[in-house]
Amino acid sequence: GDAAGAAAAASAAGAEVTVNISIAPALKARLTREAPLFVFAREPGAQGPPLAAKRLTSAAIGTQIHLSAADSMMPGRVLLNGHQVSITARVSFSGQPLPAAGDLYGELTYAVGHDGARDLVIDRVAE
Repeated sequence: GDAAGAAAAASAAGAEVTVNISIAPALKARLTREAPLFVFAREPGAQGPPLAAKRLTSAAIGTQIHLSAADSMMPGRVLLNGHQVSITARVSFSGQPLPAAGDLYGELTYAVGHDGARDLVIDRVAE
């Protein structure tokens, strides 16, 4: 009964993702100007809005980014300790969160509550 509810609350409390964002040297030349940078967490294979998202700019590349319940897109859909999530960092030249050809991105799978700071390298170009 109550133990399960308390455990669920505890699993969301302090659940966060920490990534150090960098960009592959080969792609750095494509950053000719500051562009929007979206960093988001989603359940692997899930459709719909991400669990958490931040809109930054490419100036944030080279810094550490945190995603937590404060970055949740929808009530009740938050990062939970013990869950595996897919983290994407995307430089969006269109300014839109949806992928577009030419966007620069990187991805990794993150174990919330287990992994500490992980290195997320933007190393791919969207087709």
